[in-house]
Amino acid sequence: MDKIRFLISLLALLAASVSAWAPAAFAADQPRIIIGLYADHTDFHIDDHPLFDDHPLFQAAEMPLNYLGLVLEPYNVIHEIPNLADRNDVRGVLMWLQHNDLPDPDAVIDFLETAVRQDVPVIILEQVPTAIDADGNASPAHVARALGLIGVHELGGFHPYTFDTKIVVIDESIAGFERGFDGVLPPVDSYAATGEAGPALVLEHADGSRSSPILITPQGAYVASGYTLWNEKAGERTQWLINPFELFTRVYKTDALPKADPTTLSGRRIYYSHIDGDGWLNRSLVESYREQNAYSSEVILREAIVPHPDLPVTVAPIAADLDPAFAGTAESQALARAFFVQPQVEVGSHTYTHPFQWSYFAPENYHPADEFRFRNHYQAFRVNPDYDGGTNSASQNALEQGLAVPRAYGDIPFDLNKEIEEAAAYISSFAPEGKSVRVLQWSGDTHPFAEAIEEANKAGLVNINGGDTRRDNHFPSYSSVAPYGRLVAGQRQIYTSSSNENIYTNGWTRNFGAFRQVLMTIANTETPYRVAAVNIYYHMYSGEREASLQALKETLDAVSLMELAPVATSHYAEIAQGFYTARFEQTGALAWRVHDRGALATIRFDDAAQLNVDYARSQGVLGDRRNGNVLYVALDGANAAPLIVLRRGRAQTPARLVLNDSRWEISELRQAGPEVSFTALGFGPGEMRWRTAPGQIWQIEVTYPGRSHTTEAVANDDGLLSFSVPRGAERGAAIRMVRVRAGGA
Repeated sequence: MDKIRFLISLLALLAASVSAWAPAAFAADQPRIIIGLYADHTDFHIDDHPLFDDHPLFQAAEMPLNYLGLVLEPYNVIHEIPNLADRNDVRGVLMWLQHNDLPDPDAVIDFLETAVRQDVPVIILEQVPTAIDADGNASPAHVARALGLIGVHELGGFHPYTFDTKIVVIDESIAGFERGFDGVLPPVDSYAATGEAGPALVLEHADGSRSSPILITPQGAYVASGYTLWNEKAGERTQWLINPFELFTRVYKTDALPKADPTTLSGRRIYYSHIDGDGWLNRSLVESYREQNAYSSEVILREAIVPHPDLPVTVAPIAADLDPAFAGTAESQALARAFFVQPQVEVGSHTYTHPFQWSYFAPENYHPADEFRFRNHYQAFRVNPDYDGGTNSASQNALEQGLAVPRAYGDIPFDLNKEIEEAAAYISSFAPEGKSVRVLQWSGDTHPFAEAIEEANKAGLVNINGGDTRRDNHFPSYSSVAPYGRLVAGQRQIYTSSSNENIYTNGWTRNFGAFRQVLMTIANTETPYRVAAVNIYYHMYSGEREASLQALKETLDAVSLMELAPVATSHYAEIAQGFYTARFEQTGALAWRVHDRGALATIRFDDAAQLNVDYARSQGVLGDRRNGNVLYVALDGANAAPLIVLRRGRAQTPARLVLNDSRWEISELRQAGPEVSFTALGFGPGEMRWRTAPGQIWQIEVTYPGRSHTTEAVANDDGLLSFSVPRGAERGAAIRMVRVRAGGA
């Protein structure tokens, strides 16, 4: 009987696994949108500084959603309630209210009811939408109705004191993720599931009653206030009390969802690096350069760029630091040319006058005469020659605390076209033929208004900066890891994948060697979840001090030893943009056609231990690489709508060459009998591993611009064909591989 029970249990588990990967009906597109609901009582204007990206919905929850392939669509319910009519792209709703006093709670609850009725799961974190009466009490009817929609009901009784409350049930895959429920528990209301549910945490109070502050139900989930994030008293740091990856996976059923993954390319973790031009004209204090009176930028060129020809880096000067009309000199211009001629250097722009506070210059705020008050801080003052002595001192134009001026160079009125298009054109004039500015690196507070992002798009530039990701001993939490980007009134800003040295040095005021801590973030964003690319992001002033220079050199030396896929910063930004636009048309139980992915070239499948790519039926798939139960599938950039078909069972010897991983990005793959050809683009040596039959011998011929190289490789007993060819594919190379011995098992 025990064997029979075991077999029945095993069959049930297998059936559950199959059902997760085999939906009853195929949708035209797999839904990826999560409707995010939050409440910000300030008017939604940039001048009021409602930093909605500091709300936990964005600061903490958006990144895990992105990792699971989901795109957050936010709504401030104070001003707007979304409409689900004719929406087939919504996978779930996530409501995170920190304040429950809403002007129209019924409208919010009506929306939740519509979602549940349409089988869209709803997660409620912390507060429940309600109205607060004159005595400060919430409406019981609102609370009961909202929670009832997701299968939760109140048992009655609030427990403000929990000194003698104990945990009697805990699902450790959900509860106690980054910080355990140690010490005195937060106050809690008594809630329980109405029907079938999985309480992840059950508390027993001194009176014998029980509470379930973390509940997962068939309709969604509920997590009570105090049980989502731990907050440091000073408010600087947070840690997850729940595991958002597991919670979102269960509720939104993402295991069977293909995931657009901008962290990976050709089977390897992406690497990119970029330098903001701040400090270009600083005189270095590094002893070996001090007597030469060298610029910090020259130190960076000699010590960080030239010694690392295998590591691409985008150099983005401030145009005014090159322009003699502002602060440019013949020496600063010569340095720009010396940077840009390096094969691994991409040309970027860090604006023309370097705005510190972008909201100050938003169209609805900015008045040129306002800058008169800062005239003594600027190199020259030509803002308003006809100035009559008055100033517009409207409060919305006040600078944020800590800023002395709104931008570095205020000699002329602010002009968005000059900051973006003219800056890019001027900086490009110092680049050799074939190179020009491709990426705009936001300056200052890195909070551009929508019109600025739109202007960059019109100029044909991708954009990056902001986010300030850290996950280290000081910020030991995924809540300090930024999402891939930020939505600003319909425009998309791409975030960096790591913080720069200004963050580690308290605004460049102390501990100048602290940038080496970025290596902790790189390690901690790789396992157990690869949530970010590897990014080395710094400023020219890192060449100013001995400690900062040594920290930078150590960091670059460390990443140069890692197995990575190095790309230009503009390319990473394009890949990240593709994350948001990608669509998955499901054509079969284990088949998806990928549309509108842009430069994104990796699709990830989780919980895929028993799944393999069916290459005979797939189209535009280069290869795959497994990391535990996770399967990374590499796509050919030349195929606009690749088809991924998976199959169950053990991996088989491939009938053709299959890419395992490559340092270079591969596209235009063609295979005909014993001959394979493709193009490649990349930095450093062309390290590649392909899978084929054991013992096969292949001849590899690489054609670079103006030269060629030939080598030979033999597949090992596992069928892994490994080789490396010399660098030189920064602008592309053509590779032809010919099988000269068939080999076999």
